[in-house]
Amino acid sequence: MKWTKILRTGSLGVRFRGVDLNTIMFNMERGQHTTELKEFALNQPEAYDIKIGDQVLRRPGDPPLEEVVEKLQNEKKRVENDSPAESNRHLKEEL
Repeated sequence: MKWTKILRTGSLGVRFRGVDLNTIMFNMERGQHTTELKEFALNQPEAYDIKIGDQVLRRPGDPPLEEVVEKLQNEKKRVENDSPAESNRHLKEEL
């Protein structure tokens, strides 16, 4: 796994395991490197947030993941609810 190799190179001693499609669990040999792990994880494009204990940490300015998912679901519903007549009208206007 990419992250394990990079963190081993940085001698942080972290082991990752995939829990499900959206979750990775990690174990650290030394807990004093938690800050470095947090910074590393949040700098990865595929990571949105990291949970350490009861704390959920994310990049500054990013909304909670639940808000992002809700917004995407609402947009999807709005597109699905667009009537075919409405879509045809937009097509005719473009032509």
